[in-house]
Amino acid sequence: MEKIKTPSCTDFFLKSLESLKPESLLDGKLVLDEENQILQIGKDKKNVDIKNGCYVVGFGKAVLGLGAFVAKKLGKHINCGVLSIPWGTSEIGDYQSLIDVCEAANVKIIEGAKDNLPDENSQKAAMAVVDLVSNLSKEDVVIVLISGGGSALLSLPVEGVSLGEKLQVVRVLSHTGASITELNTVRKALSGIKGGKLAEMIHPAKVISLVLSDIIGDPLDFIASGPTVANSDDPKAAFNIIKKYGVFREISENVIEVLSENTRTDKDQASVENLVIGNNDKPLQHIHTFAEKAGILSSILSKKICGEADEIGRTFADLALCVCSMKDNLNEVLSNLKTENAEEAKSVISTFSDINSTLAIFGGGETTVTVKGDGKGGRNQEMVLSFGIALEEARQSLQENGYGIEFLSCGTDGIDGPTDSAGAVWNMKCFDLAKEKKLDPKQFLANNDSYNFWNQIGCLVNTGHTGTNVMDIQVLLITKM
Repeated sequence: MEKIKTPSCTDFFLKSLESLKPESLLDGKLVLDEENQILQIGKDKKNVDIKNGCYVVGFGKAVLGLGAFVAKKLGKHINCGVLSIPWGTSEIGDYQSLIDVCEAANVKIIEGAKDNLPDENSQKAAMAVVDLVSNLSKEDVVIVLISGGGSALLSLPVEGVSLGEKLQVVRVLSHTGASITELNTVRKALSGIKGGKLAEMIHPAKVISLVLSDIIGDPLDFIASGPTVANSDDPKAAFNIIKKYGVFREISENVIEVLSENTRTDKDQASVENLVIGNNDKPLQHIHTFAEKAGILSSILSKKICGEADEIGRTFADLALCVCSMKDNLNEVLSNLKTENAEEAKSVISTFSDINSTLAIFGGGETTVTVKGDGKGGRNQEMVLSFGIALEEARQSLQENGYGIEFLSCGTDGIDGPTDSAGAVWNMKCFDLAKEKKLDPKQFLANNDSYNFWNQIGCLVNTGHTGTNVMDIQVLLITKM
């Protein structure tokens, strides 16, 4: 009998994306009672009357597929709509058919946010959304599709701040290593549509928000900067973030003035039903089950991995060394990786140590990078480079003891930072090839130039836009021969 090939890290990552298809996310959560013209929402099947039809708006990396699913499901019941999707989506063959489905249902498609940054097109999309929802009645229903990337794709600065000034703030804070939550706090304060302001515009109509989460813990007020969720931030929170990172000299006086004078306004909001339709638990559980069916020991460490990408890379390297009995700080490592069930993880690792087999360890979350160089890269590529450097000294000993190791970190949206790759994958031979090409991985890491390192040795993972976004996935594979 032919031996079944063990899946690679890349195989596991690609498998994880299968669980994020719109039909999987929305199955049973959006049911149309055609006879009574009732839409049943969520697991509890809450009834929403759509006798007057409904409107559909959406923004984010996943909303095209979700929008096409809704268009097929509701068809003639959609009055009109607007979706703001990533720039270049229409150039990808598989997505043009989804665009056609949406447009056939009178849902307009606008592409914007090139390089995942707000631009004139994403501002145009925001204004189209505002025009559509501003004069509705209490009998109307608006379905709002929200996913990661929505902040950049729905850009409407507050009065007194230009798009360029707002973009500069986001760029500067990103380079300092500000978290996604901090970025979205500032975005809300500088936005005329986020932080619950879209729901205020929709009032008195009803809102059904279907949200695909790209933030740890699924905080609805931070996903795409919470356009349909009342803003509970301290009015000075955004200003304090600017103060924390000391970037006053790098942003405009207009921005500083708006943030320093920010106050909370309590306006009427629409009747809102916010429903999280998916997060990173879904792909992690999917590949955990896939591993088990393939006869591979596996463990999901955490869905909440965060921190500096290079530090997390080193921590994953320490984990690999602990598994291979070359380090004894497993408890500390599991704590640093935010492991949610340490005893279960230790049990799986112990079982692996007793038998010759393959162990798959999965993680998810979102790290940050404090940019110090002028290279090109993303948080996932940087994490994998840091992992490889940290493991290099022990690599020969690992090989002599019969261990094979592979490590991957990739963004589920297929775009890691300002690059065209989802992330990178390291194996035991990567740095041999780097040495042949006279590439010094430490220099590339110091210059935040991980993309150019991995590109030269063929270890980038390229998927293109995946049409989804639930943060990042890490896969650590260890084999003992």
